Amino acid sequence: MKTTDPDGGDSTKGSPALPSRRKNPNVTFARDDGKIDLLVRMLRQGDPLADAVDEELQTHGVEARQALEAGLRNGLATLHDVPAAIAALLREAETLPAWVAPEILQRGAAANLSIEPLWRQISSNLAALLRTYSSPSIARVLVGTGRLATMAAHRVRETGTWAIAATLPGGLTRGGPGYIATIQVRLLHARVRRTNLRRGWDMETWGVPINQVDLARTWLDFNYVPFRALTDLGFDFTAKELQELYQFWGYLGYLLGIDPIFYRDIRDHTRAEELLDLIETTNEPPDENSRALVAALLDVTPRRRSPPTWSTPWHGLFTATCLPMPSEFAEPNTRTSCR
Repeated sequence: MKTTDPDGGDSTKGSPALPSRRKNPNVTFARDDGKIDLLVRMLRQGDPLADAVDEELQTHGVEARQALEAGLRNGLATLHDVPAAIAALLREAETLPAWVAPEILQRGAAANLSIEPLWRQISSNLAALLRTYSSPSIARVLVGTGRLATMAAHRVRETGTWAIAATLPGGLTRGGPGYIATIQVRLLHARVRRTNLRRGWDMETWGVPINQVDLARTWLDFNYVPFRALTDLGFDFTAKELQELYQFWGYLGYLLGIDPIFYRDIRDHTRAEELLDLIETTNEPPDENSRALVAALLDVTPRRRSPPTWSTPWHGLFTATCLPMPSEFAEPNTRTSCR
């Protein structure tokens, strides 16, 4: 069995190494099934199609934007003389993968919608966003936008608006509000990626900004993480509900431009957890950017209205990730080992 050398490469082959800041010092595993090769490749890959669309939008200006907006609302078939990348994006988005049951899109994320709104807010804000912000590479991108640290409430509302539009029944059907909003999020990622690269983003240190690994991690942060937390809090989901949940979110991942190698086989929490564990091998402990984002998030989270019982399941999340812990999460004689 081959093992990973300290620099993230295969000591027997001299294969490409992980970017220097994409190694979790607390995790090592044998390299016998191509997983590290996958991570190395996906850390250096963004979203080529969305990046090409972003380039066309920059080059062709208003006409291209109008064509894209009309195509998202009414379909590619209603357009004429569409720039090539925009046409390819619309064609891809309008093609329903064979593994997606159309009735699931009509029902929306039924398991998610069955949860009382307050608990959905708790799980999405604290479970999902805390996990996302704990990644130094993701936090570096977000702080670089100049928005989240100073406009946390606005950004949280934007995320919530997208999540509602995407998960409501019929929201992801062609031309639906969630369908349009999700493609817009994908193109926002491309724009932020372009901006960071032009500002001199160090790919040998971090990988590509908003790369496929980070996209897959964020995808898990919005399905596996909150639903696992809700399960720990006593909410029961059937195997069928979870299978439909992951199929629904798989389609969301497809629209977001995430490589299907990450989500195509996930049907339950066990497989999702295995993927998250793999991705966590590429994340260092939270840094100052992570802590700044979490502090801003906690400032706008309405914790005082939340039941006292919610603090216990989240306590380990704060201590394990070295993130700033509000007083209501603190337990006596708590010790953390943060760098």
